[in-house]
Amino acid sequence: MDETVRSAIVGEAIKGIFSGVISKYEDNSNEGDNIERLEMAQIKMEAAIKTSNKWQITDTPLLRWQKKLKRVYQECDDTLRKCKQCALEDKEIEVQVKQS
Repeated sequence: MDETVRSAIVGEAIKGIFSGVISKYEDNSNEGDNIERLEMAQIKMEAAIKTSNKWQITDTPLLRWQKKLKRVYQECDDTLRKCKQCALEDKEIEVQVKQS
């Protein structure tokens, strides 16, 4: 029971963090802050995954939660790479525009 409560709390925290990050990312008001928020969300998810790997989980819903958390972590990683690539491309275009 104690493990279920812990995982539910971690799951809700991660869900809130990730949804907040995504909404701010879509807002596109400050790209640097968005990348930093994604990096923080990724770090927190990685910590939750490592912690959950230490638990001896046998409950099916918790195993599904762990699997979903790993998938969301990978999606965050992919999104973070895309954001960094877009930021780099934007900077390159900005430099080219200033030079011309």
